[in-house]
Amino acid sequence: VQGCYFLPYKNNWISRSESKWDKIRYFIQKQADTRNFLINRNIYTRIGGFNFKHFYAGSAEDLFLIERLNKINAKLIFNKNIIVFHKYPNFSGEMKRYLTYGKGAIHIKFRIPHLFYKEFSPLVLWKNIITFRFGYLSFLEFFYQIFKISFYTVGYLIGKEHYQKELKLNKVISPLLTK
Repeated sequence: VQGCYFLPYKNNWISRSESKWDKIRYFIQKQADTRNFLINRNIYTRIGGFNFKHFYAGSAEDLFLIERLNKINAKLIFNKNIIVFHKYPNFSGEMKRYLTYGKGAIHIKFRIPHLFYKEFSPLVLWKNIITFRFGYLSFLEFFYQIFKISFYTVGYLIGKEHYQKELKLNKVISPLLTK
């Protein structure tokens, strides 16, 4: 069961901005997030649990958990009545988080290419901001989103470099982690 996790803990501009994008991910993109996720223990064990040890786990693992649930025909239910009041980090904490998300994007690119090119490619994220795909952005939110996507893009480049090292060492784990 996936619940709502987008409600702001504090009414500051970071929380308001993050809440807006969390709502987009939840309602428009139907993306699950393990910040508010309930799963039956037997099913969790059956799908191999949550792999948090690899380089790309910081952002990609949520998506692969859902992929593994789909493989065993487990149903994901969205329930807006289950609410977590998420405390967003400060500005530097958010930038660190998006750097980590960018590192995970290379993993998404190889495991779920159609989703990567639709939602997680740095180019798509830049296009979303520049074209105001999800509505009007305030001046402050626009620059905040620019910073987030910049850190995400740098993280993606770091993840890509890591993947190239895996190729050279013939130890490519990224496309194979969720077998």
